[in-house]
Amino acid sequence: MENLNQNQIKWNERLKVGVDYIDTAHEKFFSVVRKLIRLNEEEQDDKWLCTEGMKFFKNYTIEHFAQEEAYMRSIHYEKYEEHKLLHDNWRNITLPALERDLETSNFSPDSVRHFISMCISYINIHIIMEDRAITGAFSTERVVKRAEGTSDISILKEMISHFMQYMFSLDTHLVSTYYSGEDFGKSIYYKAIYTSQKDEKFQLYFVFEENLVMYIESEVTGIKVFKVSKMAITTIEQFAQGIIQYLGTYFNSSSELKLEKSNILTKEQFYNTFNSTLPGFRLLFDTGHGYFAFCIDVSCAIPQDPNE
Repeated sequence: MENLNQNQIKWNERLKVGVDYIDTAHEKFFSVVRKLIRLNEEEQDDKWLCTEGMKFFKNYTIEHFAQEEAYMRSIHYEKYEEHKLLHDNWRNITLPALERDLETSNFSPDSVRHFISMCISYINIHIIMEDRAITGAFSTERVVKRAEGTSDISILKEMISHFMQYMFSLDTHLVSTYYSGEDFGKSIYYKAIYTSQKDEKFQLYFVFEENLVMYIESEVTGIKVFKVSKMAITTIEQFAQGIIQYLGTYFNSSSELKLEKSNILTKEQFYNTFNSTLPGFRLLFDTGHGYFAFCIDVSCAIPQDPNE
């Protein structure tokens, strides 16, 4: 696995929440992820590796999440509901999506990489930041931001899925409704800022796995592409503008929205700006040819139900 070493995933005192049974569960999680990385590097049987790993994580989300949620309730943790949403997303959406990806791809190298990368991201984002915030071991203003109304999420999901199917014959599956910057492989990061005539602004982020970028460029040009080129970057920019136009019909003041600026970001630039804004809608999809994330700031862009 590229640029990944099990020694990067080490349990230490700095990572403790301060509640013994929660820390014990987290330490076990670290241990299992380290083992997955080591066995993957040793080119062990990927099917067995991931099947056993998935069994552990399924049990983990049932037992540990229940314990952690009970503890949060016992101390009247003010962000309990937001934290529970993250648990529900991981248990009910992310793990089933990863399992489906593994099985339908017959445990391909890409699907195995997605699986392990998402587990590592869970450590880096959820355990280190969100869990340690429960007891004040980690102080941050980074909160779970979500636009009001789950129907809005469903509308965005369905419209994006329809767009991908119509444009590129890609069947997309939702991996997470709380994408938090997880690293799912070599990717291209795109940001755009739109404004309305009322000077309202919102930001749009796309993260495209390079495999998906090459697939899209191949579909657009009719030529098999094996590396990301300047042409691919242009294709992605046009794709992003196309999807926002497609979605625009269902946004407030959609006829007034204008592209102010857009640019390709480095990985570091993306994480710096993304974590500072943390958009309200943050969806992660699997297309079968790679992952992509669609994130949008909802300060002035609330989807409307197309059936209304």
